[in-house]
Amino acid sequence: MALSDIRTQIKSVLESVDGIGTVHEYERWSNTWENFLEHFKDSNDRINGWTITRRATPAERRTMPIVTRRHEFVIRGIYGLNDADESELTFQDLVEAIQDAFEDQYNLGGYVENSGPLQVNVVEPRMFGKVLCHYAELTYEAVERCTYS
Repeated sequence: MALSDIRTQIKSVLESVDGIGTVHEYERWSNTWENFLEHFKDSNDRINGWTITRRATPAERRTMPIVTRRHEFVIRGIYGLNDADESELTFQDLVEAIQDAFEDQYNLGGYVENSGPLQVNVVEPRMFGKVLCHYAELTYEAVERCTYS
């Protein structure tokens, strides 16, 4: 399968999670923090968004003509912090729901040979310009077997 197919499947799993917000298949960037945060607003105008990118793909050839690729994806999320609304609890539950959604995705619907489990590497508050947000960084490995002629 193509990298883009695997990434699209990861996006599909994320979008199946209740309350996920906006999901982008790539890292979003802007010249200003205000414009950057606009990429992460959900339908309720709340900062609640996720991106998917590939960090690395180590590959190895065990037998001709088969190459195994281990794609390491990074899933980053930001969520508007509101202490009075106990937003940390909501965000932590969302991260947990994402992890649960990937538990039965061992082959991403047939797009990879093996994958996961999803790792939660960072959950912390971060400033984006003048806006305090919850931030999470998750990693997900997807193992692809490629046959070449």
